[in-house]
Formats: sequence, C-alpha cells, structure tokens
Amino acid sequence: MRDHTTTADPDQQQAGIPLFPSPDHAHHRCRNAALQHAARVCKSHGLRLTRLRRQTLEMIWKSHRPVKAYALLAQLSVQRKLAPPSLYRALHFLEQQGLIHRLRSTRSFIGCSHPATTPHSGQFLICIRCDTVAELPGLPITPGTQRTATSLGFAIDRATVEFLGQCQTCRTLAP
Repeated sequence: MRDHTTTADPDQQQAGIPLFPSPDHAHHRCRNAALQHAARVCKSHGLRLTRLRRQTLEMIWKSHRPVKAYALLAQLSVQRKLAPPSLYRALHFLEQQGLIHRLRSTRSFIGCSHPATTPHSGQFLICIRCDTVAELPGLPITPGTQRTATSLGFAIDRATVEFLGQCQTCRTLAP
C-alpha cells in the first residue's frame, strides 16, 4: 500500500493519516486512530462517547471525503429510528471536542486529521473532482488578517479556510 503525503507534519504522520491518500490507501487505520483518539478525549474530559456519537464519528471517517448530515441520518436510520435533532446534537458534540470539522462551502462534515492541535483554525484543500479533503496542519491566521480584524475591534475565535482545486491523483488521471 502506498500513501503519499504532501507535508511533513509529525502529528499527522504519527497518526498514520496522509494528506491525500492514494486510491489503495488502508483507510481503516485512519478510522481506528480517530475512534481511539475520540475515546481518549472523552475520557480525559469526563465526557461520554455515546453509541450515537461513536457511530456518527465512524461514519464520517469512512473515507477522506466530506459527508452531509442527511446522508449520515439515512445511514444511521438503517440501524435504528433516529430524529434529525439527535444527529445534530451528536455532530455538535464531535465538533466541540475537535474531532470533526464542518465544511461550510459544501455543508458537510469531515474528520479532524489534526486532533492533537485542538482547538485550531481549519484549513482545507478540497478536490473538486474526487471530493477528497485534506486538512492542513494548524497554521496561524495570516498576520495581516489578524491585524485588520484587531483594528476593527473584532476578536477572531476560529477561522476556516477552504481551497478548491484538484489533488495530485486527479490531475495525473485527467485527460
């Protein structure tokens, strides 16, 4: 199995999560690492990783592609009757614990590839051909943006930046 990584981020490499995984990527390792990390986070904060929260996180980590809430609801409803507010509470919990990110441009959710840097500003590379999403390491907000916000009396709590383009695999396969 070959995974290509476009960064030398030690946290991400230690977790075995490549930025843009190759098509033959052993994704179960990413999912298992995310679930183990979630269990540790919840235990260390005295919180419960309920069955619904765990199942939701597991379904989000089925791939490196974002998933919409209603797709999650449909998948989870196969196993049991589930009302949308229950799912949204689970998603909110996972997001608050730094285990997932909400991608505003696609109205979807993706697992956090850099949970050790919680909380952090999310910066994502989103492939418009295969829908794969890569989370960049927690980089600071640009100094210019920070200065401008401060001069306007605005305090930035968090920022999400989404870059749309094509991953290396799709660019290689493109005609």
